[in-house]
Order: sequence, then C-alpha cells, then structure tokens
Amino acid sequence: MSLASAGRLLRTVRHLRASQLGWRVRYAVRRRREQRDGPGLRRVLDRLAGNSRASDAPLPSVHWPIPGDARARLEELERGELTLAGATLPFPGDGDDPWRLRDAGRSHRLWTHQLHYHHWLLDLAGGHVAQPTGACGRVLAGHLADWLDRCPAGAPGFNVFAWNSYAIATRIGAWGQVLRLLPADYWQTHAGLRDRLIQSLAQQTAYLETHLEWDLRANHLLRDIVGLAWAGRLLQGPAVHRWRGVAHRLAREQLIEQVAPDGGHYERSPMYHVHAMQDVHSLALLVTDLDVRDRLVDAWRRMADWLAWMRHPDGTYPLLNDANEAGADAPADVLAGGADVGVDVPEPPGATDKRSPLSLSVAAAERTDKAADGFVSGTPSSPSGGRHFRDTGYIVWHGPMWSVFFDAASVGPDHQPGHAHADTLTLEASWRGQRLFIDPGTGSYDHDDVRRYDRSTGAHNTVTIDDEDSSEVWHIFRVGRRARPRDVRADFTADTAALRAGHDGYDHLRGRPAHERAITVQEPDHLTIHDQVTGSRDHRVAAGLLLHPEWHAVPRDGGWTLERGEARLVVELEADRPIAHEIQQRAWHPRFGCEIITPRLAWSYTGPLPLSVKVHVRQEAS
Repeated sequence: MSLASAGRLLRTVRHLRASQLGWRVRYAVRRRREQRDGPGLRRVLDRLAGNSRASDAPLPSVHWPIPGDARARLEELERGELTLAGATLPFPGDGDDPWRLRDAGRSHRLWTHQLHYHHWLLDLAGGHVAQPTGACGRVLAGHLADWLDRCPAGAPGFNVFAWNSYAIATRIGAWGQVLRLLPADYWQTHAGLRDRLIQSLAQQTAYLETHLEWDLRANHLLRDIVGLAWAGRLLQGPAVHRWRGVAHRLAREQLIEQVAPDGGHYERSPMYHVHAMQDVHSLALLVTDLDVRDRLVDAWRRMADWLAWMRHPDGTYPLLNDANEAGADAPADVLAGGADVGVDVPEPPGATDKRSPLSLSVAAAERTDKAADGFVSGTPSSPSGGRHFRDTGYIVWHGPMWSVFFDAASVGPDHQPGHAHADTLTLEASWRGQRLFIDPGTGSYDHDDVRRYDRSTGAHNTVTIDDEDSSEVWHIFRVGRRARPRDVRADFTADTAALRAGHDGYDHLRGRPAHERAITVQEPDHLTIHDQVTGSRDHRVAAGLLLHPEWHAVPRDGGWTLERGEARLVVELEADRPIAHEIQQRAWHPRFGCEIITPRLAWSYTGPLPLSVKVHVRQEAS
C-alpha cells in the first residue's frame, strides 16, 4: 500500500465507531468458519430457531414493494433472462451456479443482491392472484424450490449475497408478502414447499439475529429490524418472542439515531429516505408493542413532512447523494401509505400524483380502518414558501415559478457516509413545474468509471477547485476527508429566498481556497447563483449546471439561451475576472444501468484568487 493510499484509508476509518471495526473483524472470522462447516452451522441455526412454526394469526397489510407487471416478468423468465437494477442478465443460465453464489461480487453487484431479495417473485405472486390458471404460480414455485435447494446455509459462497443480512431481512419481507398474497388452495397444492419455506424462514431469522449489521448500521440495520419484525408475525414459538423483543428495542434506538429532529433520514439521500420511510411504515404495522408503534408513527409523520417538501412539482425527489428515479417507489405512493397508519398527507399545490394504476388499485384494496388499532391522524404542513431543514442540512424553496433544492448538508453521518457524493453546495431546480437543473444521479454500485463519475464534485452543480473533489470519495462507498458546511443561512419572504453557505472541503489545498455560494430567488422569474472563491495563489476553478435533457441550450453573448417547447430562459454570466464558458455534453443517470447524455452549462477560470461569478437565470422578455 502506498503512503497516499494509507493516508486516505486512515482518514476514512478514523471516523468509524470502535464497535463497527470490532464487529467487522468478528463477522469476517465468523463467516470463514461458517464456510468450513455447513452442517454444523445448520444445526446451530435450528437450535437457535427452536420449534418455530408458521403462525396462525392473520398477517398485516404491509405492501412494500408493490407487485409489478406479471406478464412482462413471466415472459422474460421464460426467455431465460431477468431484469433487475437496470441490467438484464441470463437467469437461471446454463451453469451450475444460477444464483451466483460463487461470483463474489466481481460484476453486477446490485443485480445479484436484488436477485436474492426476491422482490421480483412478488410480480409472479400477483400474476397468480390475477390468473390462477396461468403459469405464474408454477414458475414462482419452481424458483422458490430451486433457491431452497441451491442456497442453504453453509453452501459455498452462501454468505456473500444469498445470506447477506440485508438480503435475508429483505427476503423475509418478500416471502411474507408471497405467503399473504397467495390463497390457501395454492399452498395446499404446494404444501411441501410451504413447509420448507417456513423452516428456511426460521433458520434465516436465527442467522439474521446473530449477524445484525452493527458494522454498517444506518439503513442496513433498520432493514434488519424489519426482517426480525416480519418473522415475529410469520412465525410462532419461543424464539419468536425473543426476535420480537429485539425488534422492539432496536426500533426505539434506531429511530432516535437515524431520524433527525427535522424528519430527514440521517444518510441525507432522498432515495434512502424513502426506503427508510417504508421500513418505518412496515414496522408500525408489524410491531406488537403499542409504545413502539406510537413512536414509529410519529417518526413516519415527520419523515412524511420532509419528503413532501423534498419533491419537485412533477412529484419526483431530487437525486442528491446516492439517488435515482427508479431506485425507490414514487413519493406519492409512499406518502399515500399514511392512510395505513392514520396520517393524512395532502398533495401540495401543483404536484402530480405519480402513482401507477396498479399501485393505486393495490393501495385502495389494502386500505383498512386503522382507527380501531389506535392510530391517530395528523397532517404535515403543506409545502409552500421556504424551509430550512437544519438537522439534515437541506434548504428548499417552493414558489409560484421556482422550486429550488440547495445542499448545504454534511455528506452524511460520520460513521456511515457510504451513500455520499462530493456534492456540497450543489442544487437542483424546477421552473414552472419543469425540471431544469438536475443532479447526475446514480447509475452503478460497481467499482467502475460510472460510480467514480457520479460521486465526483465535477459531475455536480457546484464548484471544483484544481479538479479536486470537495470530499474524498473513493472505491464504491468510502469517504476520507469530508467537506463541512459553514456559515449556513436561509431567509425567506413571501416571494423571495436568500440562501447562503460555504464549506471547508478545499482547506487542505495550497493557499487554502474556500468556496461560498449564495442563491437568491426572486419570484416570479429570477434565480441568481453567486459563487465566491477566496484564498491565495493561482488555482483552476470550474463549475457547471446540468440540464434536464428536455431543455436545449444555445450559446449567446455572456451566457446561453435555454429552450423547452415554448419556454425560453436566459442565462447570463457576471464575473469580476475573465472566465471561459461552454456547453458540455455530460452523463445523466436517472436509473441504474441507464445513461442519457445531456447539456451542461459550464464556466471555468485559471488564475489568482479571489474570484466572484454570478449566474443569472430569468425568463426571456417577450
């Protein structure tokens, strides 16, 4: 290892909690031992699971995720393919390792993880419910039986993907929904399969209990709790009481740690905020402790308020940090789940209900009267005007013409910034309900050029200095040196927003250059982005604004003209030193595995500091 790499590693691990390092070492040793003695591991798991058996109690109507297009899923499986996370790969394939147990994550990591989540099996279950005489039920049973045959505890490579704790917790929920969706006559036809599923559920829950992700924490640990809570409703027996108790205790603790007082999830990714909301929602329906349930509903209500603000007028969330448009359910779908827990979440003015007809029908069919269960109604505030989420760091403006999302946040919790990008002081914006300035998104969770680009400062709508990242993002999920926001202010009137923040991400460079950004919104038509870079010595300073692909950019003196249908905006540059400007072509990753090339309005400067650059965006005069 080089000296530079060693320094970067030290800057990364020094932020971790000592317990995380201890658990990582413990689990590494344990997993090697498990691979050497599969039969012994299964005996231990059976002992820990005790005499767990299927519960006779009715299952709650937890409906995350919502089943998708059964016909399309069946057709691709019959072709020997499976599409997950934006990639279509052979499945089950011709080899002796159709579930990729021995792949060890060399490629398509996210696809392989999602293969073992079994969410895609819900499409087949929904298809069988709609057409009991079709092929969906048969294909579903075949894949479940094959997974049970090929992926038992102790199989070579089992604990890389198949028995990864997050995968187990997610799969338990998916199997729970399969068991709830399919009618009794299906399980009578496949009685042996149901018995095997129950036995495997008990083993997997016992494994999960002893492999909770204390090394990663964050959204992984929250999902682990959901897995335990699902097992607490699917199974009965002495061990089940223990699993319920662990779920209740950890739910209390993790709500305090992970849900900030302002309602945002502490990883500061709108996409993972949605995932966390869904997990809190599921827990509220699964737990049996009334005090814990009340705490979960209160946390969900605050998270719903945060999400209601963190939406563009078209209903989508900004793609800040690790986020893309297909990586989580639509905010409208998630907020509609408030009816399940007694929380009324109205649509903001001008927002579009993005729920699909299928999700609307499923939601309507599964709504039950929760008042008898003790849920209390409450209504988050309706987004209009400005809001500074001080704990998570985002500043939002929703006006008649402009919606602006300003990232004045830290990269994430110090002990787990894995989903962070080096995007401090970036922004997204919509104008007249149309997406305008966009984040590059997230196209990959592999160790590749796409991942490096998506996390880099130069891909975002903010300033780079000397082509350095403001935070030291590296590998897939690691961060060394972190930018810290400072001097954050937000002032609002009825028709203006004045936002300001700086950060220390470039303090380590010679001359200690510093970036400060001020954003001013003057309704109805004027947005100004003012970047100031202070310090000494010569530096290269660059910035840009990535355009939604439906906008077309045309050069003009001192800036650009933007066109989208009949809409026309003028972008003008004002600088105290000579700067160059151009239209670049850059990648946008709105979904995993999807790349769209779109214009980027870029300016750059090389020379002594300080530097002041203003970008004015206004509607073209008629």
